[in-house]
Amino acid sequence: MEKIDVNGFGTLSMSIVTLRKPGQSYTCQEQKASLNVQNDVLSDIAFVKLDKGYYPEGNACDYSISAQTESPVGFLLELKGRKMEHAVKQLGNTLRRLRCSGVTVLYREASVVASGAQKIPTAKWQKLQQGFFNANRVRLNRYSNNGTVLFSKTIG
Repeated sequence: MEKIDVNGFGTLSMSIVTLRKPGQSYTCQEQKASLNVQNDVLSDIAFVKLDKGYYPEGNACDYSISAQTESPVGFLLELKGRKMEHAVKQLGNTLRRLRCSGVTVLYREASVVASGAQKIPTAKWQKLQQGFFNANRVRLNRYSNNGTVLFSKTIG
């Protein structure tokens, strides 16, 4: 199996990594949710499949998306049908696992895409965001299902 060096992770199997050059995009998909991520920075970005990829046993969020620079910066992505609280918990657990395993990507945002994400009451969502930031020092965001996001906006 072919391998590739991914800044912040080390050497990984090509089966769990997708690289995109500046100007290219990649659609992250999982059952009922998807998000198109447009690379609008000057370096390649790596999409590392975490759940049942980097962590073969699962129990992690879906993707780590990071700039392939000397000091990689990125965000985590969880794609869900509904269950927002479970998605937020999964993102927090993944951050802790990555930090313990020596991954050096600086995560600035953890994001949820869920078909029911926009239906959660604002006050409840703000409480989830604040609790997540207090525990992890990482912003928590949500994106519309089937939407598009610019990579630089997630790490800025």
